[in-house]
Amino acid sequence: MKRTTHPNQSVRFGSENHWSPSSLLGMSGKDRTVGFLKTNWVPILLVLLAAVFIAQNRYSTTIEMFWLTVTSPLWLILLVLFAVGFAAGRLSGRRKAAKK
Repeated sequence: MKRTTHPNQSVRFGSENHWSPSSLLGMSGKDRTVGFLKTNWVPILLVLLAAVFIAQNRYSTTIEMFWLTVTSPLWLILLVLFAVGFAAGRLSGRRKAAKK
């Protein structure tokens, strides 16, 4: 089977779903869009899910801890808690990697 390419497009070996900016030179707008969607469907889906989550959790809630009282939208409080948990996980992962 003979493979033909556009003069500005190089032949790539390995994964056919991977694209780079240099491979977009000879592509039409529709081909670029399809290539982008094929390689980035997971982040696009996560952004859409986050947007739906934010839209459904706009009401305010009150959090009390010791002497501090915070009233904020639920999505913002959950985002801050996620960031704190992510940072804690990254910091504890560095300690384990340093011990090895």
